[in-house]
Amino acid sequence: MSDASDTPVPFAVIVRQSWRIFRTHFTSFFGLAGFPVAALVLCSLVMSFFVVPIQPGVPLVVVWAGMTVARKSFVLLLFLACLSVVIWMLVASIFATRDIYEGRQVRVFHVLGCVRWKHLRLFWLQFFVGMFSVGPLIAASLALGLACAPAIPVAALEDLGAFRSFRRSAALTKDGYGRIALLYLSYFGLLVAWAVAFYALISALDRTSAQGALSRMLVRLCSLVSFWTLLLVPQLYMVALTRNYFDQRARSRELPPDSQPVG
Repeated sequence: MSDASDTPVPFAVIVRQSWRIFRTHFTSFFGLAGFPVAALVLCSLVMSFFVVPIQPGVPLVVVWAGMTVARKSFVLLLFLACLSVVIWMLVASIFATRDIYEGRQVRVFHVLGCVRWKHLRLFWLQFFVGMFSVGPLIAASLALGLACAPAIPVAALEDLGAFRSFRRSAALTKDGYGRIALLYLSYFGLLVAWAVAFYALISALDRTSAQGALSRMLVRLCSLVSFWTLLLVPQLYMVALTRNYFDQRARSRELPPDSQPVG
């Protein structure tokens, strides 16, 4: 007869527990999300004052067309640097969830220090495949994102490379890909909805600023805060994937069957 640990935790329970962990320790996750925001501010200042000096009234397309190859390359490097910090923060959120799950206090700099470059490989794989995906290849990019989902916490928490993480997550997931798919689709839908709302808000603020009702500085501040809140969506997804990872380990009898998150 099957043990209780053979029964996967329902999707609704995973979502509810993940939300409880995220809500209870919101200040820690919000603080982690501040690092990409700080990196974005720093890169924006470098671009505005040294790479692409601000030219009021000149469209960005015109500014970009007039830039040299060296300046365009530097802008690309700044973008990749900001993206690296975002990915670093997301992996650190996995370590933060582990500490919460195991009943330890989350220390922001400690979990950031737990991240290694090889933990970021699955994110970069998805990014570069997605960047070159057009037309029917978009479906392949989304399928890759789904395949990477269970391997992401494995890569971080078991300190494995990309391919070994795939093999290990396949052994753990077994028949649990339906739940992974639901988590992935829920995250993707929420992220798209939030991104559309973010774009609508920034566009509305820009129009209001152009009419003189708001200062440019206030618009930039609102944009920064909006971007900060946007980062919370993938953070919550990392929490859910990590919670799912611990459930998979419990089902494989690598953890006590009654193992539950403390947070």
